[in-house]
Amino acid sequence: MSSDLSGAPQKIWPWPDSPNALLAAPANHLVLFENHHARVLQTRILRGQIVPVHTHRWPSVLIILA
Repeated sequence: MSSDLSGAPQKIWPWPDSPNALLAAPANHLVLFENHHARVLQTRILRGQIVPVHTHRWPSVLIILA
């Protein structure tokens, strides 16, 4: 899926797309839903696993299951 969400606060985002979570850590992020207003990601990071530094451009809500 594209990281271009029309209507999202793109114009004030000063960083390139390369640290986008889906590009920097694709093995750890799965897009469950995406439209012009929201992106829902499932993230799985196993104990002891290191994830590359990345960004999340839009406001976030985290639900931690374990």
